[in-house]
Amino acid sequence: MAEQIDSVASRLQSALDAHDRGDLDAARKGYEAVLQQAADHPDALHLLGVIADQQGRHEEAVGLINRAIARAPRMAVYHGNLGNALLSLGREDEAEAAYRMALTIDPRFADGHVNLGNLLASRGDDIGATRHYTAALEAMPRNAAAHLGLGRLQMRRRQPGDALPHLVAAVKGLPSDAVARDLLAIALRLLARYPEALLQHRKAIALAPADLRYRENLANTLAAIDTPKSCAAAIAEFRAVLMLKPDRIEALTGLGDLYVRLQQPQDALGVLGHALQVAPDQLEALACYAAALSLAGRIDEAVSCCDRLVALYPDNSIALSYRATTREHAGDYDGALEDYEAALRVTGGRKPEILADTDFKRVLLLMSLGRLTEAWPLYRARMTARNPDPRGAAFAARLPGWDGVVRPGQRLLVWGEQGIGDQVLFGSLLPGLLESGADIVFGCDPRLVPLFARSIPGLRVEPVDVPVDAAQIDRLAAGADVQAGLGDIGAWLRADLQAAPPPVAYLKPDPARVTALRARYESFGRRHIVGITWRSINRRLGTLKSAPLVDWLPVLNRRDILFVDMQYGDTAEERLQLKQQHGIDILHDDTVDALNDLDGYAAQAAALDLLVGCSNSGIHIAAAAGTPCWVLVPSGLGRLWYWHLERDDSPWYPQVRLFRQPAGVANDWRGTIAAVAVAMRGHLQGSVA
Repeated sequence: MAEQIDSVASRLQSALDAHDRGDLDAARKGYEAVLQQAADHPDALHLLGVIADQQGRHEEAVGLINRAIARAPRMAVYHGNLGNALLSLGREDEAEAAYRMALTIDPRFADGHVNLGNLLASRGDDIGATRHYTAALEAMPRNAAAHLGLGRLQMRRRQPGDALPHLVAAVKGLPSDAVARDLLAIALRLLARYPEALLQHRKAIALAPADLRYRENLANTLAAIDTPKSCAAAIAEFRAVLMLKPDRIEALTGLGDLYVRLQQPQDALGVLGHALQVAPDQLEALACYAAALSLAGRIDEAVSCCDRLVALYPDNSIALSYRATTREHAGDYDGALEDYEAALRVTGGRKPEILADTDFKRVLLLMSLGRLTEAWPLYRARMTARNPDPRGAAFAARLPGWDGVVRPGQRLLVWGEQGIGDQVLFGSLLPGLLESGADIVFGCDPRLVPLFARSIPGLRVEPVDVPVDAAQIDRLAAGADVQAGLGDIGAWLRADLQAAPPPVAYLKPDPARVTALRARYESFGRRHIVGITWRSINRRLGTLKSAPLVDWLPVLNRRDILFVDMQYGDTAEERLQLKQQHGIDILHDDTVDALNDLDGYAAQAAALDLLVGCSNSGIHIAAAAGTPCWVLVPSGLGRLWYWHLERDDSPWYPQVRLFRQPAGVANDWRGTIAAVAVAMRGHLQGSVA
């Protein structure tokens, strides 16, 4: 008898060793050999059931494990694996009962807690799932599966920062798990830690090269990096996936969405049209197709497409968010707000990126409507939306956020955010902040340093580069106690639009340069000096905010005006074409670099009688320097919040006049420019009189 027991134990151990090596056939034969000697051996029955489950024979697994439980009913692991087999068969309630029985037997059974946590998470019971993942970690602190579960839940809650340590622990404990690495990569992407994200994506791909979703997620991160090089690489990745599987809907929609974000609507419509042939009712394909239609100026079709989308997916945040954006573009602001708010409430389609963008777009619409009191507390959403300003994460990692209370001895670091125009707009609030007694150092785009330093006495101004320079960030943080993004200042100093407007001219260009430039332009002998700027290089909205120079002929066809090129970037070809085809000269002043010499640009703007143009950073600098500015404002996509709605003046720049596209129009400026031409005749005649 003792020899038989030893033989059974030896066979069982050999089978277990084979099972651990992943040799399931050898393990199965070993367990069967044990059962030939001991027909109801519970461990052999249980483990044979586990192999059956691993090999997809789930009914057989249930039978075998139940036989083992009949022989040894107090083995928690048996009940746990029974739950796994039942779950594979879709028998969720029975699986849950099995997991709970396992935990009744052994409340510290970590795998049982993880499995029950996974089941509850799949049902949307995040509270219950969190409780069981936490219990698993209390029993086994390095349980990688529990860390993975908690990381996944935090990602679902749009909390990549909280998810990150759990996902790092999951990858450490499960280094060959491609799912864990891919989820870690996505969290790193959302935190704008792109090099680390790319590394994890590539490791996931190496672990599971046949799984195309990992290549698609790599493409999505490359797209999020948002440089010309990375976007080209993202397109190449999507195209590589489509070469392998031309009808893969995820790659088609991902590529289509990228084309939309790159303002290439025709490319987007082609790719997404194919996607809708493959899956006519697919949510993401319909949503992106609507966005492409809107970008192409086919507004009515876009609205109809979104209505169909929401009819198909009435409780889905993605569908509602896309319809909100389209309604906003069409001028239906109340409908847009309703959809944004509904998108944030519903439970379906809750992707972190989509929800973050939806939250931010809702805030921007509130701000556009002038509802600043509601919007300011929510404006922090910009820090979690797609492509957040990397300076925010860098400074937040080193200093606590400011609460808006000025305290003696407290040093406040205010960092300039977003683009040049945003820094100039919000910079008008800095004098008021200084007057409140705050001890401020202002970190801004290096090109703005001399202009701000001259314009606001007592303000310490330091350069802050993008991409972020860690040494530069550390140096600035070391000299401060708290930090705030420049956009946060509005909540304390411009609570609503009824507050006192900013000064007419808070930026002070170099007076000597202004005098010299004015004298040079007057030497041409024209009655008026008018600057013109006609495009934006914003990679997301630029084409929607730009009007080709040739469209400006109704304005430029004036021989009594010296038109000065105030457009940053190389404009030589456009100006030459205008002269050759229409006989119109626009003066380009080589002494000013409109892109890099912003102090000189401000002086040039101050030397003008008027600046007319599209919404770009040059308009902000000129307006803040006190130059009268006339701005072309898009009706929907491309309209920035600070131009607000249905008004022809600006509460941010008293000397700005707005000329708006008609609602529902895109990429057609002819009517708006014609209105500018008419207004200019009256304005300049009045100035002479």
